[in-house]
Amino acid sequence: MTVHVDGKRIAHDIQEKLKRIVDQYDGSMIFHMVYVGSDKVIDNYLKYKEEFASCIGIRTHIHRFPADISTEELEKEIHSIVLSNEAMIIQLPLPSHINTQKILNMVPSHIDVDVLSEEGRELFSQGSNIFIPPVTASIIEICSRYTISLSDLNIVLIGKGRLVGKPFSQWLDYHHISYTIIDIDTQVEERVKLLSSADMIVTGVGIPQLVLPHHVKDGVIIIDAGTSESNTTVVGDVHLDIAEKSSLFTPVPGGIGPITIAKLYTNVVNFYV
Repeated sequence: MTVHVDGKRIAHDIQEKLKRIVDQYDGSMIFHMVYVGSDKVIDNYLKYKEEFASCIGIRTHIHRFPADISTEELEKEIHSIVLSNEAMIIQLPLPSHINTQKILNMVPSHIDVDVLSEEGRELFSQGSNIFIPPVTASIIEICSRYTISLSDLNIVLIGKGRLVGKPFSQWLDYHHISYTIIDIDTQVEERVKLLSSADMIVTGVGIPQLVLPHHVKDGVIIIDAGTSESNTTVVGDVHLDIAEKSSLFTPVPGGIGPITIAKLYTNVVNFYV
């Protein structure tokens, strides 16, 4: 029988715990989000972030900038926000003309609650960062709740992007847990072989229905952190029919997404306490 992960319920549980901590905190917790351009999916995501913050008592500031802002102009704006020494993130993606990593690196690691700066990511890879990248923290939360022992599994990661594949692989490396990565250079035959033998598949590349039912074996654990639009609907990387073959399945929407927001705010709270 498939376990369908209810991300909203898990996020609510985390929300209640965080609210109790914030209520006892002597002072204000403030969270800054830098948002460049405009996108309907991102707008909705930011709305959820604001609602979550409001529920637990954290004040949010969204700093909006036009899509045609230059890297240099954006640097100046971010520098002034950093001076507040309060928790902050750079909302991704940034416009293509912006040097994304240069901008991410402007956020000092001690306030980088998304763990996207090179300094923050390096500290995380060494086990020296108090923050855990939110998607990675969400996967850890699911494994903990459903008593999944990763060291016993044949784990396949699809993609090595900065939000999903890369940070989770760093966490696995730190804990000496083996895995295999499928990326754009993986040959089709090898990809089919890896997917068909996987006990657990973690994906977050944003390609609709990249993984189909005939690709996987019965009982596979599916962690789908991919999001994209298909016919005005938000979908994941994994075909929904795979749920019938899975022992555990995270739907999109409603799976990893809500937990990721909760784990982001776990980092925000940890910065202040």
